[in-house]
Amino acid sequence: HSCFFIFLVSVELVVGVGGAVISAWVGGGSELRTHFYRNSTDEFEVAKHRTYWDKMQSENQCCGVDGPLDYSILHRDIPPSCCARAYPLRDGGARRQLHATCLSERTFYNRGCEDVLRLRKAVKGNIFIFTGIIFTCLEVLCLGLAIWLALTIRRERRKLQANLQAHFET
Repeated sequence: HSCFFIFLVSVELVVGVGGAVISAWVGGGSELRTHFYRNSTDEFEVAKHRTYWDKMQSENQCCGVDGPLDYSILHRDIPPSCCARAYPLRDGGARRQLHATCLSERTFYNRGCEDVLRLRKAVKGNIFIFTGIIFTCLEVLCLGLAIWLALTIRRERRKLQANLQAHFET
């Protein structure tokens, strides 16, 4: 049984370290930037692109890839999804008014989505690594406890045998 536990601990360590390395390695792509700056002429693609970014910006409280300046680079207005109070409203006068107020008072999200998503990914990776370390420590502790228990039982068994042998010899 102890060999199985040692194998299990080593597999967990390999998976934990491998997961951490892969997590750090995979995050270096620029897919988000490419998606943001993509030029599309198809109306369906433009609507899909806008819906994707509106959802991501409102859920993550971010604006653009690096920040709201990305929209001025593309000669576009900052969308309502970058404004906390304007986006939840349906299209209409109130939404336009809140959006205009957001732009004039510059209360839109200032952080870029790339930073926000990278931070969330790092937090999830740290949770994954920390959980793996905790479980590995618990398994090592249980393995040590099992070995200690086996040695204690063997010692007590030898004492009992010695006592029984001494008892029957007298």
